[in-house]
Amino acid sequence: MGAFLDQAKHNESLLDLLDEKYPDSFFDWKITISFYAIVHYMNEYLIDGGRNITVADHKERNCQLNPNCKESQFPLKEEDWEKFYEIYLKCRAVRYNGIRNKSIQFQKWKEDYQTVKQHFKDLKIFVENDLGI
Repeated sequence: MGAFLDQAKHNESLLDLLDEKYPDSFFDWKITISFYAIVHYMNEYLIDGGRNITVADHKERNCQLNPNCKESQFPLKEEDWEKFYEIYLKCRAVRYNGIRNKSIQFQKWKEDYQTVKQHFKDLKIFVENDLGI
């Protein structure tokens, strides 16, 4: 396993712990951890399997994964790209969009986490299958 895959699994362990110990709270952190775990899975996808693509930041990674980016050398299928990008956007929302109404925000984050959780699972399976792990 590469270093990115190790970090993805490390982040995923924390996510699993939060899900187990706090099933009805910390949805903002669960979304954030899910994003950073899938970022490391995607970094492993880009660098492994003969692709040998390293990225410096989110913008570069997003371009490499986006099937609509002209500079992309190994884009995801549109469906997978949309899942990745939705996780990215939901993570940005929980990190940067303040809480105006706590009960409404909590419910939204809870719902968003269910979407993120499924997208994460789908993308993880894609990467594992691609890398043969």
